Amino acid sequence: MMITQQHQKNISIQQQLQINLITQMMKISSQNQQLEQEVVYDVCYNTQCICLFFECVLNNIYYQYQMSEELANTVYLGGIPEDITVEQIKHLFITFGEIKSVDLPIDSETQKNRGFAFIEYEDIEDAEAAIDNYDEGELFGKIVKVKPAKPYKPKSFYTKPVWHSEDWQRKNNEEYTYKERVRREKQKKRDEEERKKEEEKAKKYQKKQ
Repeated sequence: MMITQQHQKNISIQQQLQINLITQMMKISSQNQQLEQEVVYDVCYNTQCICLFFECVLNNIYYQYQMSEELANTVYLGGIPEDITVEQIKHLFITFGEIKSVDLPIDSETQKNRGFAFIEYEDIEDAEAAIDNYDEGELFGKIVKVKPAKPYKPKSFYTKPVWHSEDWQRKNNEEYTYKERVRREKQKKRDEEERKKEEEKAKKYQKKQ
């Protein structure tokens, strides 16, 4: 996937990250056709999913993001009303300390927030105070979760959404996952081999008769 230097200047950071991700996937795909599920299927193509770089929880689905060590002063705010604004979040959580930024992901289809946000404080102590005082608290009539946005060290450049429940994943994604397709293809091949063996046995038996 080639893009000119002039085009790069006009592309936003989020779009550039998407391009880089897909480009690397294509390179690896050409080297190894038996890619793991997390590279081929379960890469999150949502711009915000790629660019937020945190671990968050929404509707029993875990999104796993890369988070740098210096952002340990960031908290995850989940279960928020869909019509809440960045200004309202700042107004409520500035009580615990100076806020550096608030990231409120918006759904591209509904144009409403995705039910969670990230609040970055100037100091780690302020983030801890927000967690201690507001976790399981009420926000506009809803009980919200305030948790640390935990950093993790990925094994490679690629990450995959980590589903909350294996049962959920099996019921919702089994028909479409790369590993499931491979398993079915192998099973189909084994069944075909068994069928041929049975046919050969039947032919040999008929000749003896």
